Amino acid sequence: MSPPLSLPEDEVHVWYLGTDRDFPPATLVRWEASLDAEERARWQRFAFPEARRQFLISHGFLREVLSSYRDIPPGAWVFKGDRTGKPQVSQPAEARWLSFNLTHTNGLAACVLTRERAVGVDAEDIRRRGGTPSELLVRNTLAPAELAEWEALPDHLRTPAFYDFWTLKEAYLKARGVGLSLPLQEIAFSIRSEPPTVAFGPGIADSPDSWLLRRIAIPDWHRLAIAVRTWPGVKLAVHFCPWPATHT
Repeated sequence: MSPPLSLPEDEVHVWYLGTDRDFPPATLVRWEASLDAEERARWQRFAFPEARRQFLISHGFLREVLSSYRDIPPGAWVFKGDRTGKPQVSQPAEARWLSFNLTHTNGLAACVLTRERAVGVDAEDIRRRGGTPSELLVRNTLAPAELAEWEALPDHLRTPAFYDFWTLKEAYLKARGVGLSLPLQEIAFSIRSEPPTVAFGPGIADSPDSWLLRRIAIPDWHRLAIAVRTWPGVKLAVHFCPWPATHT
């Protein structure tokens, strides 16, 4: 057995797993066995086989990722919602420093881990809704500054750019644990340069300096973004890594 992975205080680890491939039956059985009672009930409520499969893979994957950092069986992790309902580690108590967030979409699961920081991750398949977002969706989602940046792009770059904005917004909202309760028009990201930046309108009580933002494209069809709560002057190293096939 490999020794547990290290997660230094100044690092953020992002793991992702392609879910379209065929997994060995033994892997799926192992992941199913690792689910807790609440996860199992949610998994069984899905009416469509593909939704059930995505849930099982993503949650089994998350538990195995967490166990790679602590010598703990995947099924032994106990999660509890914080005051906003966002899952966090409850047991083992000695691993409560481990902050995480999970996302999954068609063909991809991803999780982000760091130490005792608010963190969010989102991923999207840019082929959703036929690939091209509707004008109504774009105008309901993007802040005026984002819309101007988006409209300045060539047509062939607009769809992936829209999902860059979308995943950044979702990652930020997930990090804060507020869902879609904040006005999207007052959260304005810029992707003109790297890393992305954010500006907040008067309806958002937050500071742009409090967030580390990153985005990546995962071939061939996915966009992924993270948001991590930080402090001015603090430097964090972010590592994006595919989950090794040897673990599945």
